[in-house]
Amino acid sequence: MAMGPIIDRYGPRWVLAGSFTALGSLLIMMAAISTLWHLYTLQVLARVIAMGAIGLTVTSVVPKWFVAKRGAAVAVSGIGERSGQTITPLYAQLLISNGGWRLALVVTGIVTWAVSVLPAILFLRRRPEDIGLLPDGVSPGDVVAPGSDNMGVPFSKQVESNFTVKQVLRLRSF
Repeated sequence: MAMGPIIDRYGPRWVLAGSFTALGSLLIMMAAISTLWHLYTLQVLARVIAMGAIGLTVTSVVPKWFVAKRGAAVAVSGIGERSGQTITPLYAQLLISNGGWRLALVVTGIVTWAVSVLPAILFLRRRPEDIGLLPDGVSPGDVVAPGSDNMGVPFSKQVESNFTVKQVLRLRSF
C-alpha cells in the first residue's frame, strides 16, 4: 500500500482518524485472541498501521506547518511520540497487575481512540493556508517583503524547494 498518495488525496486528518480508529479496534480485538496466529495477525496489522500510516502521516504534517523552526518542530513531535510510548506501558502494566492483560488491551484501545481520533478530526488541518495562516504561525498580514520600508516585522516566508515525484526520481541524490 502506498501511503503517500493516500495522504495527499484524503489529507492527514482522515488518514490519522481512520488509522487510530483501526489501531484502537485491533487492540480491543487482541483482548479476544485464542490462538497464536490471531496474535501474530493482529500484531502485524497494528504495526503496519502504526509505522506505515500513522508514522508517515505525522512526519508529513509537521514540515508543512513549520519552515523557520522545522528542526525543532520535528524534534518536539518526536518527543511527543516517544512520551506516549513511555506512558502506555506504565499504565498498561498497572492494568495488567490489577485486572489482567485482556483488560489492559481493551483500555489501551479505548485510550487510543480518546486521545487520538477526536483531536485529529477536530484540530488537524492539512496545511496552515487552509485556515488563513502561513507556516510558523505567521498571519498573511504580518509578512513584509524584503527591502520594504517596514522593518518592524521580519519577512517570515522562507523560500523552499518543492519537487514533484518525477523530479525527485531524476535526482542523482535519490
